Amino acid sequence: MHESNFFDASFVVFIGFVVFIGIALKFGYHKAVGALDSEIKEIQITLEKATAAFKAAEEQFSQERRAERQLTTEIDNLKILAEKRIEELQRLTDEEINTVLTAKQHTADLTIDMMRHATILALRETLAEHAKEALTHILATSTNTQAHETLNDQAIEKLSSLLAVTGSNDNGRSPRQAIA
Repeated sequence: MHESNFFDASFVVFIGFVVFIGIALKFGYHKAVGALDSEIKEIQITLEKATAAFKAAEEQFSQERRAERQLTTEIDNLKILAEKRIEELQRLTDEEINTVLTAKQHTADLTIDMMRHATILALRETLAEHAKEALTHILATSTNTQAHETLNDQAIEKLSSLLAVTGSNDNGRSPRQAIA
């Protein structure tokens, strides 16, 4: 019975476990350690690549940020330049419009002056013609020289007063004021 206790099941399991560990250590330990070492190396390589990619991404991100800030600055500068150009064009347009309006006003004033002058000349000619006809008629109907001289003096006074009235429309005023 003593022998039966010696080879008991737990002893057999213990012997089997020791043999298994021995075989595992003999044949599988180096492979397992080598596999773990290669796995660790692959993880380190992957980690280094990921770190390098992360640094490259951070660098690219910072470059993109700088480029974005630069573009924003350029856009702001272009806006300012465009606004200045718009203001300059508005100023030039206003100046051109004022120049054209001034030229048209000057032309209108000259036209009014020419019409006024032509009207005065026509009135003078008409008055002179009427005075001439009246004097001719009076002289033809009258035979007295004293009456002729009196009529001549009156006609000269009337003509002088009429010419003075038509010439006094100017009085040094502008053409608009003279017409008004």
